[in-house]
Formats: sequence, structure tokens, C-alpha cells
Amino acid sequence: MELRVLGAHQAESDSYRFFSLMISESLALDAGSLTSSLSWEAQAHVRSLLLTHAHFDHIKDLNVLGFNHFNRGLHLDVYCLPEVRDAIRTHMFSRDIWLDLSARPTPEKPAITFHNVEPYRTFTLESYEITPIQ
Repeated sequence: MELRVLGAHQAESDSYRFFSLMISESLALDAGSLTSSLSWEAQAHVRSLLLTHAHFDHIKDLNVLGFNHFNRGLHLDVYCLPEVRDAIRTHMFSRDIWLDLSARPTPEKPAITFHNVEPYRTFTLESYEITPIQ
């Protein structure tokens, strides 16, 4: 595993970024600084995203990454607990804040697909065994 720390702070400036890790070229953990840290080309390689929780410093760049994927005809799979998905859909993907990229361009073929994970139920993503903890 080649872990790359993009951000590990609860503040943001030119030298501090919100929390995001790249686990591989295509798998990220949290979206606090994905678009603010990655080039257009590197963003296009991100296909899967694990979200630990719905705090802003862990989800901030989800809208922009999703929109960048939408504009390029790419797809992003997001893995999270149902309550994280619900918070994002209610607050970030509302018409008041941003587009619902889990229903665009069409509900049948959205830019972002949410996948529910269950606490303590291990699943495989890429070649990694992942066990979510509540």
C-alpha cells in the first residue's frame, strides 16, 4: 500500500488542508482536500471514495470532485454509512447548496453512486479488506 496524505488538519490555508488520504491512485479516504490537492489528471483517476463521517473537514471537496467527474462523463463510487449518505443528500446535494450528483446526469447513470456499508461488516474494495467502525 502506498498511502499519500493530502491533508490532515481541521483548518485550511496555503500550507494546511482538510483530511484526505490517497490509498491508491483510484481509492481515496475522505474528501476534505481531494480537489484542492490533486491535479485534474489525478482527480480523473479517483474512482472510489470511502467516507468516515459527515463532518465538513472530511467531505468538503465531494461536491467539486463529483462535478468534475460529471463534466468528464466519469463515475465515482462513494462508500459510507447510511447516516453519512443521508446527511450529504439532505445538506450538500440539496438544490439549496449544490446539484444532486447522485441523480445526474440521469438517475439511472449518475455521476456519484452511494454504497452503504455496515459497521463491523468487512467488505473488499479494490484489493483491500475494509471494516467500517461506527
